[in-house]
Amino acid sequence: MRNVIAIVLTLFAFNGNSQTYYLALEPHPYYEYVRYSDTSGHGHSSIKPILFYLFKVGDTNIKKHSFSISPIANTGLNTSSEVNGNNLTAGAGLRSFYKYNSKLSAYFSIMPVNTSFDTSTANAIDSTGIIPHEGAYLSRSGNRFNYLSVRGGLNWQTASWFNLFAGYDKVFFGDGIRSLLWSDNSAPFWQVRATVTTKKISYVMLYSFLKGDDSELPGIKLQDKYCSAHYLNWNIGKRITFSFFEAVVWRASDSLAFRGYDVNYINPIVFYRPIEFNLGSPDNVLLGAGGRLRIFRSTHLYGQAILDEFKLSEIKARSGWWANKFGLLAGIKSVHLLSENKYLIVQAELSGARPFTYSHINSLENFGNSMEAIAHPLGANFRDIWVKASYTPSRWTFSFVLNQSAYGADSTLTSTNMGHNIFRSYMDSRNEYGNSWLQGIPVSRTMTELKAAWYINKYWNLTAEGGVRFIMLQTDQSKSKQVQVFAGIVTRL
Repeated sequence: MRNVIAIVLTLFAFNGNSQTYYLALEPHPYYEYVRYSDTSGHGHSSIKPILFYLFKVGDTNIKKHSFSISPIANTGLNTSSEVNGNNLTAGAGLRSFYKYNSKLSAYFSIMPVNTSFDTSTANAIDSTGIIPHEGAYLSRSGNRFNYLSVRGGLNWQTASWFNLFAGYDKVFFGDGIRSLLWSDNSAPFWQVRATVTTKKISYVMLYSFLKGDDSELPGIKLQDKYCSAHYLNWNIGKRITFSFFEAVVWRASDSLAFRGYDVNYINPIVFYRPIEFNLGSPDNVLLGAGGRLRIFRSTHLYGQAILDEFKLSEIKARSGWWANKFGLLAGIKSVHLLSENKYLIVQAELSGARPFTYSHINSLENFGNSMEAIAHPLGANFRDIWVKASYTPSRWTFSFVLNQSAYGADSTLTSTNMGHNIFRSYMDSRNEYGNSWLQGIPVSRTMTELKAAWYINKYWNLTAEGGVRFIMLQTDQSKSKQVQVFAGIVTRL
């Protein structure tokens, strides 16, 4: 990997001829090592996809125009001890990149996929019409679904300190496996993203065009909803990083008029809560914070907190008031270069959110997109534990993953809202007091995975991989075990 052309992953101003690119959300371990071993205090690792600069100082012969195209794939076989039938996934497409000059570029990828899902996932798709993490499907035949995986956008580096992106893609804020602020869980969405960067500060203004369902109407019919978000990453010295997050979600139209993208939320430097209060609107405002502490050269502690609503007097009273809505995440990540081209990454993480967090009066105002949570996949009223380790010698990667999650589900016998489903109105059949973490029908899932992957092309992030996965699902009335063996060719977008 040392012959990789000079790449600066830290987002800061510099001199020289440069071209801007975005890394995949799951890049090669080399890039993880570069980010987390950087001791300059100039990096902004919690903003993904990572904008990096390819440059040649003093080179005045950089081509004005360039075009590249590469294959992408998501194809393979997943056999399960619990599910019979055709478990083949067949997906192949192309990804292209076009550079007009050192400041303006564009990318686009498209991949048609035909696949099947396990029974519970297929039932969820039947009820929502949404392929997990991808959006609406095109067609269905039996237990098999056809959908398009699409990404694309325009990138404009207007100055060394300002980048503007417009397109259809995903975003992730945080250093963790999961994020309580904004993750890559939901489908891609149309967005305009402006990033101001200096050596110590990176500030993202995200204007999002989302999809949601009106929970007051029967059935599911996706409608327009919007979100504006600010994310500030501040490097305090060389060891400490602090981040601040705020977001406001609102529906495209209410009972009075069509609002569209509210101009009050476009201002890049305002706080949303005072604006929402002055408007007297039912919009949903969330506040969050995070940080990272370097304890060794490439070992870091990190954390996040999300605050939806709370009342200090109710917290002190320990009354279990429903609207004390918040979540916490903490983890440790260590990235090491053992020798040339050999990388070891170890990570452990714990997260959780209280009941009703991220939900709102109507799901058109909740913190979700296309019937999936924008933040943590489990929604609210959950606890989630991860342990991951990977070893990458040259083109190979061997990994181990352990995930244990638990949440409290709504009862099928009663109508009481336990606060797990963020797409259910928090006005619907809730208990005013006496709410507690993991209340409701207990559901737990334990997953253990062993996987080996070989990089067919590390620049394309294209791998051939295979492994085995053990899953145990348990409720108060049932317990099931499943063994999955999988193999395929995958591009990490």
